[in-house]
Amino acid sequence: MEFEFTEEQRDIYKVVSAMSLYGVKLKSPRGYWVEFDDRTKYFIKDGFLPYLRPLSSMTSEERKECEKLMEVREARDTGGVDGAKWYVCHDTLESIDFLLSHRFDINGLIERGLALEAPKGIYDSKE
Repeated sequence: MEFEFTEEQRDIYKVVSAMSLYGVKLKSPRGYWVEFDDRTKYFIKDGFLPYLRPLSSMTSEERKECEKLMEVREARDTGGVDGAKWYVCHDTLESIDFLLSHRFDINGLIERGLALEAPKGIYDSKE
């Protein structure tokens, strides 16, 4: 019998699999957490949810670093008196990798109830 995820569980699995190179923590329904890996991937089926960071938690330093990695393809005059421009930015593989390595919720899982907001410091490099 083949193991199958529900659509929501598959959404969780795709995100945490992409982040697994950097280490992702999953919280169990009982309150403890485990590190996601090949042995624990089926825990998603048992209601474990990943700890992710909302994009709103990005620091100004992280934002600057991420913006450097994004590719500006087009700049248009907004018609404003201050000469402001409207930019079309496209994510590059480097910017997506940056977001994943910092465990940002780029798929809206927190909003959908499929992930938990990571407590401050949970992914500090001093672990």
